[in-house]
Amino acid sequence: MTIDQPATVASPRIAPPPMWGPIEPAIHPQWTDVEERSIRWLTRHGLCADPVRRRRLVATRSFEWCARVAPNSTLESLQAFADWFYYGFILDDELFDNPGTGASPARVVPYLQRLLHLMNHPETAVAHDPLLTALRDLARRWRMIATADALRAGSTASRRGSSARRP
Repeated sequence: MTIDQPATVASPRIAPPPMWGPIEPAIHPQWTDVEERSIRWLTRHGLCADPVRRRRLVATRSFEWCARVAPNSTLESLQAFADWFYYGFILDDELFDNPGTGASPARVVPYLQRLLHLMNHPETAVAHDPLLTALRDLARRWRMIATADALRAGSTASRRGSSARRP
């Protein structure tokens, strides 16, 4: 064989094993209600006015993923979960993909600090900033539905995640 000739490899045919999962697939019974409620929530907070952004958010089908991850949750918990996912996409777009802020750690880091503080202290007054008012609403809702341990774990994970370096 020369470098110009393709290599051939003789191997027996190996059949992959069938897919198996220990948990039966399930979806929350009210999953179809969640998407519209999330879009209304985002719109109410001024985060979904742009039709392009709205189409991109809807295309993620985050509500369905959340409903499959938490099929036995309450509707209130599922709604907060889905809203958080949609919020995360918007936050990423605004802070890291926006030429006005994405290239400037000097602007992004203090803003992330405000977000983290607000997650832990939703009683904090905020200026009219759609990202802050939406997060304050989420933080207040989480306090109504989550345990103290779950809130602490979420806060710790958020602090650790915000200090991670992006490529």
